[in-house]
Amino acid sequence: MRVIYTLLFVLIFAACSKDEQMISAPRSISTNATKIVDADVTVDGEFILPLNPGTARIHKQASFFAISTVGLDSKTGVNVYRYVPAKGFTGNDEVLISETKPYTSVNPNGCSYNAEEVKAITTSYTKIRFTIK
Repeated sequence: MRVIYTLLFVLIFAACSKDEQMISAPRSISTNATKIVDADVTVDGEFILPLNPGTARIHKQASFFAISTVGLDSKTGVNVYRYVPAKGFTGNDEVLISETKPYTSVNPNGCSYNAEEVKAITTSYTKIRFTIK
């Protein structure tokens, strides 16, 4: 009987070893969810898309643009993506915007007495497909 208790003790504490709980740096978690926005823009028009606050950047730049940028709207102070097609261009274009956000959760690692926070970064993508007429 003593052998059984000893084995149980070893199994429980082996599963909760400190080495398994070490997290050296924030992990990157990609949502792999890409939001797709279809946008019709006139030849001399402009497209503006409000973005969530945080770190948004152009992941893959458009090809046929006069303006294609992420930044704060001077009138509203909201983070936006702004697109103006190249002069005289008609056809299709697209841009891919990435947005990263910090993410924190509690990771108990199966050991409730040693629960710790896990910090990570989530990345989501927005693909904007332009039709310029």
